[in-house]
Amino acid sequence: MKPITESHIETFTIETLQPMGWEYIHGLAIAPGAEKTERDNFEQIILTERLRKAVGILNPHIPKEAQEQAIQKVLRIYSPDLIFNNETFHQYLIEKVKVPYQKDGYERSYEVALVDFDNVANNEFLTVNQYTIIENGQNKRQDVLLFVNGISLCYC
Repeated sequence: MKPITESHIETFTIETLQPMGWEYIHGLAIAPGAEKTERDNFEQIILTERLRKAVGILNPHIPKEAQEQAIQKVLRIYSPDLIFNNETFHQYLIEKVKVPYQKDGYERSYEVALVDFDNVANNEFLTVNQYTIIENGQNKRQDVLLFVNGISLCYC
């Protein structure tokens, strides 16, 4: 019996997800400087244009300015406290991103959805292998990373 390698598990994962509707792209194809680049640099984890497209589709009733403000809030979650960052992101993901505005002298807020939990088919699912991330000078390469609407939610 041949030993099971990381490469076998990676291939198995991708081949299992594709029939379920997950698009597949190799990490090098969308890396910074690649022909189909989707990232400005290796520190960028979220695929911003995919997120922007999904936010537009999921929130057509919300003005483009408010959609963009919501995206920027997601991209700018920075705190030295990792738990705070994770809780904030989780809140945005589950409770939507709130973008305040004024109407008739009252403050209101748009609630911008990042994921459609009610109609899963409205979301974009992407699996990427060999996805390199450089964080604090450390090079990390995920075997398989799963994105929903451009947001990385799971890796192995």
